[in-house]
Amino acid sequence: MSALLEAVETITPSRLSSGGIAKRDATRALAKVARGDAGWLYLVLAVAAGLIAADGRGWLPTTAADRWRQEELWAQWLTLRDAWLTIPQTPGELSNTLDAPAPATARAWRQQVLAELATAGPGTPIDPELAIARIAWRHPIWPVDEAAPVLRATLEECQILGLTALSARSNLVDAVEDPGMPQRQESVILQSDLTAVAPGPLTPALAADLALLADRESTGVAGVRRFTRTSLRRALDVGWTGDQVREWWRRHSMSEVPQGLLVLLDDVVRDHGRVSVATAGAILEVDDPSLVETLLRSPGSGDLGLRKVAPTVLVAQSDPDVVLASLRELGLSPVARDAHGDVFNTPAPPRARPSGGASGGGGVGGNGVAPGAGMGAGGGIAASPDGRPDPKKVAEALSSLPTFNDSRHLLAMLHRAQADGSWMEITWVRDDGTTTTATAKVMAVTKGAMRCARRGGGGIVIIPVPRVSAVRPAESRGLRAES
Repeated sequence: MSALLEAVETITPSRLSSGGIAKRDATRALAKVARGDAGWLYLVLAVAAGLIAADGRGWLPTTAADRWRQEELWAQWLTLRDAWLTIPQTPGELSNTLDAPAPATARAWRQQVLAELATAGPGTPIDPELAIARIAWRHPIWPVDEAAPVLRATLEECQILGLTALSARSNLVDAVEDPGMPQRQESVILQSDLTAVAPGPLTPALAADLALLADRESTGVAGVRRFTRTSLRRALDVGWTGDQVREWWRRHSMSEVPQGLLVLLDDVVRDHGRVSVATAGAILEVDDPSLVETLLRSPGSGDLGLRKVAPTVLVAQSDPDVVLASLRELGLSPVARDAHGDVFNTPAPPRARPSGGASGGGGVGGNGVAPGAGMGAGGGIAASPDGRPDPKKVAEALSSLPTFNDSRHLLAMLHRAQADGSWMEITWVRDDGTTTTATAKVMAVTKGAMRCARRGGGGIVIIPVPRVSAVRPAESRGLRAES
């Protein structure tokens, strides 16, 4: 069960729309747990005990599973035994549905088999056919003959639970206190083949550390795990250091730490962190290193989240517009650049709008077109089946849309919108060939792209200017860009 919970936490199996667990994910989770159909018992048992449950992301261990991992082995087994008696699925018919409806007799057969086993002493050989005959003798009006396959499957479940062992009745059937479960171990056996063997059940803390440092290869009392580059890197990623791993090995190994493990760890530590990734809202390029120190010591550096990454380069956690405003308050004259490194052009000077309406159909120049014209009833072109950007579809979409005869006119409109600070409805072609329209405020414009802020807190969007097909004020449905 511990191995199953670990696998479910790693894989996060998908939840079917009709309930249950995706069979492919369940097979992966059970690969190191049990073979064949016996694995389904572990899954339904985990659900019945409340150790796993489904949410919007899929199947995950529950908080009850975290508490169960910390309990003594005897308490863990009692939890599973009690949950087994409440499983609603019929024995022998378990599957990945997990929550499929079952006859009310499913629980009754399990309780009856457990009661029958209790009539025999520990060590008594258990013959399935004899057990079925005894149940039929005790309940002559029950359809025992028809339920014989169900009763045989129930006895197989008893063997998995430990109620029977080596075809004999065990003392777990009616034990009321710990009959002698093995003690948890604080050490493992490290082997030269880069594996660790657990000589018995491990303490929860040691088991959690070992699950992080090594990948599971087998289950059981003497579980085997293998150290790999991936598993050791996984530990380093969560904050372990090479010295901590070596100390963990030294403290918990029952033998000398193999040289091969130390060499593997040194290789992983040497390569780890050679490339680092950090989030940044803006990048500041400064031509004077002394100005860099001044900015770092400025009162607003903490609010901007400034951090030095090179002698003349800073990164900020704030958005570019906030950084620009803060720098201007310090008396500097920063310039803004787009993703291509081009400086945003100075906005066009503001001009008053003509008092009379434009002739020729309501467009700015008299020959405007509605956004998305010529694209069909759906208003766009479907993306490629795999969802990736399709250059061919983008080209087809752009060729079917009306285009601006003079790109300078489009830039002038965008600059005017930036100067006015007005909201605009902008239609453009996305990477997948579909057209989209958004209400946004133009923040900055270059010849290649413009940066816009979506209305309603939709964030910042970068729109390639050549892909824009229509621009019009949001408050006026009749104005369109001149084509």
